[in-house]
Amino acid sequence: VVSPPTTGLRHPIDLVRGITHDVFSPQSRSLAWRLFIRNMSAQFRQSLLGYFWLFFPPLLNSAVFIFLNSRQIIKIADTGVPYPVFVLTGNLLWQCLIMLLQAPIQSVHRERGLLTKLNFSREALLVSSFLEGGAMAFIPLAAVPLILIVFHIPFSLTMLLAPIGILGLCFFAFAIGVILTPIGTLYQDVGRAIPVIARFWMFVTPVIYALPAPGKTRTLLMLNPATPLLETARDWMLGRPADLASLFGLYFGISVIALFIGVLVYRLAMPIIVERMSA
Repeated sequence: VVSPPTTGLRHPIDLVRGITHDVFSPQSRSLAWRLFIRNMSAQFRQSLLGYFWLFFPPLLNSAVFIFLNSRQIIKIADTGVPYPVFVLTGNLLWQCLIMLLQAPIQSVHRERGLLTKLNFSREALLVSSFLEGGAMAFIPLAAVPLILIVFHIPFSLTMLLAPIGILGLCFFAFAIGVILTPIGTLYQDVGRAIPVIARFWMFVTPVIYALPAPGKTRTLLMLNPATPLLETARDWMLGRPADLASLFGLYFGISVIALFIGVLVYRLAMPIIVERMSA
């Protein structure tokens, strides 16, 4: 392997070809899969309750707002479905977004030892983190059919679109995570700031309340790109027509482009990051 002193920006075609090779080559896919299996098996190895901890945060958060709404401490406008269904699905989707956003930064931090000692496809870490974050997010979402059955939500063909909605939300979150990974690897402030910002971000996203009628509040919420992605995913999950499907498609496309740009930045920044890690 020859590592030239120049960056790949002088030869963009070769740069894209190299990224494509490192993402889809058999060696890279095998490494990503091995890392994914290792991390998933070690995730809750010393935990008594195991994967229950994936269900606990959204359940607890939902229970708080269900109680507050039932006691009229807070008044939630009509959501079109039983409020427990609405808030549970919203919290599960929000957890999905946060997990995929944090996954690439956490993966690079976890593999610092490998990065500084071995020369391997750095993109394998991104593939592994997407698989791991996706699996950790989809395990709790497997409870959604049970929730719909318990609350007698009728089946609709629209529900078959739910995986597309979830995938769009995942791509959006993962793209942000990949873009933040280079600076998040050098400065731990980014990783610490994400949970703090996520708490505020959740309340400006219709996770626990219905999107309000047209007006200033709705306009403000629509400036948040997570709003149409989460709303559309939840509408399809509940078998309802998605009023924001066009915006969902727009942001889904932007997320794919942002992810590609993030991978380019990641590719160019990793040699510098590894050097700083080794210093």
